[in-house]
Amino acid sequence: MCGGAIISRFHILTSAACVEDVTELYAISGTISYVPPQDIHSNGCTKNTKRKIVYTCIPKEYNLDYKQVETWSYNDIAVVRVDIQYDFSDPQYDKYCQFRPNSIPVNFNIANENKDRDVITFGFGHQSLWRLKDTKKDFNYPHLMYTRAKISDQGKCKAAYQKPNLTENIVKYMICTNASGNIDINGKLVQRRRDLVNEDDFLTRRQGGICQNDHGVPLVTWINEEETVLGVGSVFRVNKDNKCEGPFLYTSTARNKVFIECLLEETK
Repeated sequence: MCGGAIISRFHILTSAACVEDVTELYAISGTISYVPPQDIHSNGCTKNTKRKIVYTCIPKEYNLDYKQVETWSYNDIAVVRVDIQYDFSDPQYDKYCQFRPNSIPVNFNIANENKDRDVITFGFGHQSLWRLKDTKKDFNYPHLMYTRAKISDQGKCKAAYQKPNLTENIVKYMICTNASGNIDINGKLVQRRRDLVNEDDFLTRRQGGICQNDHGVPLVTWINEEETVLGVGSVFRVNKDNKCEGPFLYTSTARNKVFIECLLEETK
């Protein structure tokens, strides 16, 4: 399972590693509840609103090699096309799902990746644990979670990812996050007093960042008060206790401007 962001009525932004070697893909939207793969054809929301992925496009230089993180994480971004265009006013979402999805604007300005910018990311992956190969237990969280973060300078990420060395990947294509951020899921500043509860935070908040099955999730910020996607989840570290830890790496949309804009133009 991977994440993604709807960026047009036909297109979804995600990670290249999520789509490169998969033959049957479906896009799920309209729910904050995790639906296991075996249930997507029977769950009311997913059965009636799912979209089949019929076309995938990755950067020309991308090479999927699971054994070499420095290879598969190199410009790890993709745009996929669905079989039936999204109708964001479809009453099926009101009848079977929890909300109506919508498309999100894509950032193409590198200046918006500035250090200390507040960002959030979403995902169903476990809050901290990396599932071992021989473990069959489903570690995905029952409900969609979000994480507050801040963009860090690339130096911190380059220092953290020396073995294997991801310096070239980071400099060319990546956004680095580490510290906790200060905005909620609506882009509003979070109150820091412990006795205040933010009524708008209907999603579970987790600490840290991306973990297993959060590949491709959107890194989101607000630009001129408009929710905008900056990148997609790509890389995290796993410590000796099999826990996911930062700093966290996202593949930048701004550094893939020509690639993404070209694909979006085909439906205009």
